Amino acid sequence: MSSTSALAPPTFGAYLYGWYDPPKWKAHRHPHAPLIGYYNSNDPLAVRWQVEQIQRTGIDYVVFEMVPVDDISFRQCLSHADQFIDAATRVGIGYSFLIDFATMPVGCDVVKEYDAILAELAHRDWLRSVVDIPGHGRSIFGFAPFPDLVPAIQARTPDGLKPYWAIWNPDWDLINPASHDPAVAALLQRQWKPAVERGIRYADSIEPLGYIQFWQKTEQTLALNGFAAVCPGYDDLLLQRQPQLADVLPRRDGLTLVEQFQAATASGAPNILIYSWNEYFESAGIEPTIEFGDFYQNSPGI
Repeated sequence: MSSTSALAPPTFGAYLYGWYDPPKWKAHRHPHAPLIGYYNSNDPLAVRWQVEQIQRTGIDYVVFEMVPVDDISFRQCLSHADQFIDAATRVGIGYSFLIDFATMPVGCDVVKEYDAILAELAHRDWLRSVVDIPGHGRSIFGFAPFPDLVPAIQARTPDGLKPYWAIWNPDWDLINPASHDPAVAALLQRQWKPAVERGIRYADSIEPLGYIQFWQKTEQTLALNGFAAVCPGYDDLLLQRQPQLADVLPRRDGLTLVEQFQAATASGAPNILIYSWNEYFESAGIEPTIEFGDFYQNSPGI
């Protein structure tokens, strides 16, 4: 990958999803297909191809999605990570994990769910070798825990690991719930509450808790806790979520990704996270596809 500074090049990570199998491909709409066809994430040949492509792209580390232990995709994600870690570490690609709080059952004890996932990872001795990100230490990630729960969750994080919480949100300025769809505002009010009560930017209310951006519109790019995010495009409508939280982010023949990289480097963040390597159901990947070939690996900025 290229950088704007030869003296201090940024570190690049990419979110990686290992839940793909024939039923999963059939369950969700997706406009693009992997260049090697509809792979099973457990297939050693598919893993080898992913490692080769990620290494060629210049990504320093991957962040494996981890859903709750009772989720139908959990074992698939573990099996993929098991094979990928062995292959990736041989070629110098680091790894970490994204504990997905958004997939946890409504009303569950999220701290216990977090404990259970970490216990499975520790059992495989994976936590000991998660990536040491320059300036941040050995880091793991979580997606979208509620801010009021973060202190309890952080207290359960094993010593020696630094957690960061990725979040997407449509309003990074002063929060005005009335400016959003009522269903969206109702869903996000718990996330927004500290900022609304203090009359400050949402980003300023959550950065002290360790939050980073998951992805965002280009003009909303911020360097939070030393991380900035980039995304080639996004289409939340594919999963037919109710309510729809995110607008479609058009790919614009690669221009969106270029502009996102420009904004991320201009933010001064020393670490850039790509959403994502292969999230097909949200049309947010840069993995080589039948439709694009390896265009998104070779576009300016990467």
